Amino acid sequence: MKIAIYQMDSTAGAFEANADKMINAAIKAQEQGAEMLITPAFSLTGTDLQQLLHYKKLDKHIRLQMEKLKQVKGISIIFGVIEREKNQFLHRIIGMQNGKTHLILQKEYNEKSDCYIELVGKNKKNPLIYFDNSPFSLTHYKKTQDKLQKLAKKRPVLCVRAAGGQDACVFDGSSFALNARGELSFQSAFNQECLEYLDFEDNIFSGSLNTRPDTEEELLYNIAVQGLKNYISKNGFQKICLGLSGGLDSALVLAMAVDAVGAENCEVLLMPSIYTAEISNTAAEKMAQNLGVQYESVPIWEIYQSFKTALAHRFDGLPDDITEENLQARIRGTLLMALSNKTGALLLSTGNKSEVAMGYATLYGDMNGGFAPIKDLYKTQVFAISRWLNKHRNQEVIPQEIIDRKPSAELRPNQTDQDSLPEYAVLDEMLYNILENNATPKDLIKQGFDENEVRQTFRRLYAAEYKRRQGALGTKLSNSAFGIDWTIPLTHKFKPE
Repeated sequence: MKIAIYQMDSTAGAFEANADKMINAAIKAQEQGAEMLITPAFSLTGTDLQQLLHYKKLDKHIRLQMEKLKQVKGISIIFGVIEREKNQFLHRIIGMQNGKTHLILQKEYNEKSDCYIELVGKNKKNPLIYFDNSPFSLTHYKKTQDKLQKLAKKRPVLCVRAAGGQDACVFDGSSFALNARGELSFQSAFNQECLEYLDFEDNIFSGSLNTRPDTEEELLYNIAVQGLKNYISKNGFQKICLGLSGGLDSALVLAMAVDAVGAENCEVLLMPSIYTAEISNTAAEKMAQNLGVQYESVPIWEIYQSFKTALAHRFDGLPDDITEENLQARIRGTLLMALSNKTGALLLSTGNKSEVAMGYATLYGDMNGGFAPIKDLYKTQVFAISRWLNKHRNQEVIPQEIIDRKPSAELRPNQTDQDSLPEYAVLDEMLYNILENNATPKDLIKQGFDENEVRQTFRRLYAAEYKRRQGALGTKLSNSAFGIDWTIPLTHKFKPE
């Protein structure tokens, strides 16, 4: 039997468009001699519909498209759908053949719920189809293969996965089949919508073996770019803008933006102050020139002074503090939002996960933006990915001087990030243990971390939740993405020990 796997990029609520894509795939598959087309879970409805599930005419729209799918003849189609029955939402796997509908499986709806079905019959050696609906995280794919290899010792397993993205989530493709003894016998393309074929004969799957990225850096970079690209295309944006500071975070985000939409669709502002080092200006200009991106320098010092003048009567006699630093960031954020409003470009926020975790960012300032591509990447990962990118492209995409510099917000004289934070290598290891492994202060202290730094890290992590709630959406890359996997109450009295 020749089977077609449609590694589909569905859009939530786009029932007609999703159905049309499935019909077109079925026609192509039939032309190639396939007897069966299998699509991912929720392929007709899209996943994570949230409040859309409660729309009164939802069922009518879904059934209309299912009737249209019945018109496909000569090939079986297996697809996933969300349906409502009384007051319950159900995840159903539907089979259609020559106009007849078969309910293969149903379970209570959960957008992260995976499910198994038997391909044919009930013989314990018949293959299983596993619909993997979990979005990308760094460890998920390997864990899924390991889990299914145990099942494959008894019967062949076909894992069907989606591609594309939905809001912060990316589905990274690489559907695969395992034969007896857990051997990989088919793997579809990584991180792209595609229609691929495999054969099933004598209880054995066979097909092409596409590869996945070899390194963590390549994997994360590709997913981050795909997440940005999906968000832009599915929400009607054509252009991107951002502030380019001469620092590493904005440089990496610009590289991602260019890969997502092209240099011709990106615009950046340089917004220097008297605290901006000359190397920041020259490095930012070099970065924009390297990528062929339009840029303009808009100094902020006169604007900053006018703000201070307006409040001089209230600030009189008070020393400069974080107020003046935040004011600079908010002026930059206002200029970028104005550019976004005027041009219709999507403003990208450039904060990394370490900063977001610690609240080392200014609300309504550098946190401004509609999407945050690296908010789930620790600073140490930003360094590693930037070095990988230059090596992988065999060119200086990101100027080396940007990578080599000590990170600084440049909001006061001679400022560095480590004036306010532990060294990033130390901070990120602590944060990873807290966010991914639920480590307590006692756990970290026992591991050898400085007690004062541990206590301060927990305090700031918890205190910054109110900022994170107001930050831009960003691509989920880990099992501890803020706002998706990891949240805490804004108001609480819990003190971890």
